[in-house]
Amino acid sequence: MSYSQKVSCPSCGSPHVLENPAIVQITCNHCHTLFYWDTISTKDSGKKTRLMPAISGLTIGTTGKLKGEEFRVLGRVRYAYKHSQQFQKDGHWEEWYIEWGGDTAWLSEDMGELILEQAVRSKQKPEKKYLRPGNSIRIGGERFLVREAGLVRCQGAEGELPFQVTPDKTYFFADATSLNGKVFLSIEHTTLRKYSMYSGQRLKKGDISFQALATEHRKASEALRCSNCGSPIERLDDQIKTIVCPACHSALQVEENVTHLLGLTKPELATVFQIPLGREGSLLNKKWTVIGRVRKDWLGSETGYDLEYLVYNAKRGYMWLVESEGEFILEKPTDTVPLKSLFKDRAVGSSKKIGNQIYHVVDSGKMKTTYMDGSLPWVEKIGDISQYVDAENNVHTYTEEHRLEALKGQQYKTTEIEFFRGIKVSVEEIKKAFGAEPRQQKFKPSHPHRKSSHSSSSGISLFVLIILFLIFFSMIKRCTCGPSYYRRSPSGGGYRFGK
Repeated sequence: MSYSQKVSCPSCGSPHVLENPAIVQITCNHCHTLFYWDTISTKDSGKKTRLMPAISGLTIGTTGKLKGEEFRVLGRVRYAYKHSQQFQKDGHWEEWYIEWGGDTAWLSEDMGELILEQAVRSKQKPEKKYLRPGNSIRIGGERFLVREAGLVRCQGAEGELPFQVTPDKTYFFADATSLNGKVFLSIEHTTLRKYSMYSGQRLKKGDISFQALATEHRKASEALRCSNCGSPIERLDDQIKTIVCPACHSALQVEENVTHLLGLTKPELATVFQIPLGREGSLLNKKWTVIGRVRKDWLGSETGYDLEYLVYNAKRGYMWLVESEGEFILEKPTDTVPLKSLFKDRAVGSSKKIGNQIYHVVDSGKMKTTYMDGSLPWVEKIGDISQYVDAENNVHTYTEEHRLEALKGQQYKTTEIEFFRGIKVSVEEIKKAFGAEPRQQKFKPSHPHRKSSHSSSSGISLFVLIILFLIFFSMIKRCTCGPSYYRRSPSGGGYRFGK
């Protein structure tokens, strides 16, 4: 038997028809008043909310197919997450409440990507003190690695929802990933004792289909202007969050079709890049365009930098081409994570099982963003600091990168973790693809093959002993326990897909 309940907005009187008995909150389509329904009467919350269209094109009332089953969007909540001192400087995400296959579920949207989530009913209560990036937790027999934790603020809601949300309310959240990268876990604490958990999987192309209704957001994005000098700004797509103005060299954050000044860049630091913005080249039998560049300087006793090129292909999306010490690596984010954070034991040469592969740690250290230009699909600021651990095997490279927030003194706190997997690309391939070759850097003679001064001395000793052992027995050949040492950095700590 179908459910149908007529209610009226307590503010303007507009009628609404509820078709789901679980609904307790509604946003009026006419006056945007948020009001509550308790099966007897409606109550005005005293809040009004109006949200900009989402990147995905979903909106209230959208219908389509999700994994072969019909779905319909009932409600939406937008959250802003906070790593630094201000909300929204780090971005936001959407939660879509949907009817699907005779039940209800949630679609979590971040940067246009979607994760299908449903509530987790487990007696295991994750204590807030353990929900720190890099920690391992076990829920329902599955082990997860916490990748992000912090505060979120509800920016608003619309449509129909099964619980009450209050705009501007703040609470704690944590996101984690299963070791195989297939299951995502979201934990939300509204109080010290009250929490909710949701788990799900990232949707692949073809899993969901619908007619995108929200088009004004994309049209408005074409009229972006620099908030510093007023020059027009071109935006590749709705995923771009940071743009550097080519006229005044201002770093700008794009939020709701408006640009906010993040700081000024120094063009003289760009002379080290060998591949210009806009250059096209073919790698992996695909044509890529360089749309963004980032320079990161090493922190420590040695001086130097890594150069990172963000390359884009309409079908493959974004990847990083990283130049470090005359070598190139092409990499992208991965959801496959280690059992424990690589920072728990980053000794050079130590072995790590990640997914079904064995890697060996080759380096670790800290870097600071000193220059960027072009466009980036996350918020990046001059002065951002990240730390990393690099590992590799005979086929792939693997990086764990932590986004850091500076505390008092020389202390830092990890706010988010990203993982990247890549492959090495020869200098000859880069020259053929982009017509460029690496710029030679000078390194201290004490460390001719590696840059970081943060790797442990025990790791160095282990490496030396292994080499001496091999030489002594005339076994001079490459093996998985003795990779060459170099450092490279992945994304720049902000390209996140998941809250």
